[in-house]
Amino acid sequence: MDKAVISNQVLNKSVDIRSFLLLLPLFFTFDLTYYCSIYIFAVTILFIFERINSGFGELSIPSLQIWMVLILWGIYKAFTSFDVYQAFYYNFVLIIVPFSLFILFNNLKIDFAFLDKFFRLLFASGVLIALYSFYLLSEKGFDMTYRIPSFWRHYNLLSGYLMILLMFNFSFLVNSKFDNRSWVYIASLIMILFGLLMTQTRGVWLSTLAAISFYILRRPKLLVPVAGVVLMIVVLFYEAVMDRVQSVIYFGYDVSSLGRLQAWLASLILIEENPFLGYGFDAFKYLRDSVFGAYFVVVSHPHNTYLILILELGLIGFVMYISFFVRAFYYSIKMRKKDNSSDLNKYLDGIQLSFVGFLIAFMFEPYFTILGPVTFMLWILIILSFYFRYNKEIV
Repeated sequence: MDKAVISNQVLNKSVDIRSFLLLLPLFFTFDLTYYCSIYIFAVTILFIFERINSGFGELSIPSLQIWMVLILWGIYKAFTSFDVYQAFYYNFVLIIVPFSLFILFNNLKIDFAFLDKFFRLLFASGVLIALYSFYLLSEKGFDMTYRIPSFWRHYNLLSGYLMILLMFNFSFLVNSKFDNRSWVYIASLIMILFGLLMTQTRGVWLSTLAAISFYILRRPKLLVPVAGVVLMIVVLFYEAVMDRVQSVIYFGYDVSSLGRLQAWLASLILIEENPFLGYGFDAFKYLRDSVFGAYFVVVSHPHNTYLILILELGLIGFVMYISFFVRAFYYSIKMRKKDNSSDLNKYLDGIQLSFVGFLIAFMFEPYFTILGPVTFMLWILIILSFYFRYNKEIV
């Protein structure tokens, strides 16, 4: 079968399982991480049952051996965690659900028509988030110094999600011929950029600038329009921009920055004591007081993707987990060097821009987390890069 379908013997109808994936942007919009994880797992089980009923054709799962070891390692770390029940939820969201997405995306017929529809829904998600941010801002008298999380609970995680949407929206605009649809992309890009600015997340602002600068090095013609947009942002959001810039300049006087540095240092001390095996999921909040008796800001995690993965999974688990991100980044660069179609290039550019941004953003927040669906969005990008690498007949 070219497509996985659910057969209904009573109604004699079939539903393309891919259509279930189109609901993911709705979960992402409203920060429904728990329900989204259950939903993805349930759709995967449904897909496997359908395959069994239809003769269970061969499943395509790149790097299956690494996945199996990582899943077993995750189960082991859950059992050795301080709160085993909570740890299994961590393991489910961070490992089992991404593996489920790997199964779905690599075994359904994911063509460009479907991907375009999926990402347009994601752009609509970003616009809806931005509109609600605008409403919340109006309730605060349009005071631009406020941080607005929209529907999400965590500013920093929302900013990471919006950065991905911004990078892909930008890539779609650059890699498409200018037509009536381009105006829609421009409008959505402006709205998503507004939502990103409202989070006032310094790390993601820096990451976004770095990613766009990386893109300009390959496309110098974009320098003037991008510089114009940056100048316009500084003018329109001068108070908010200067507030965040000064918090960096006067770093030693910013309590949140000092708290983050202290959390990094505590994590490094703990990792040094047990580098290879780690301490299990959600370990930082149980161990932090054994390092320092008092903190500038009491946090429940190290505010760093690299450190939290090493701290919880050890270097063994970290290497397996982050290897998917590294390989996906490599695949996107390698494939982009070829003479590919604009349809493929707009996705490869979006993946590269997002990954360049997150290489920096990972320093300031744990973006592989149970606290927001940005985790699933990151894994979708990783999976797409693998899919483009191993499926040559995508059209």
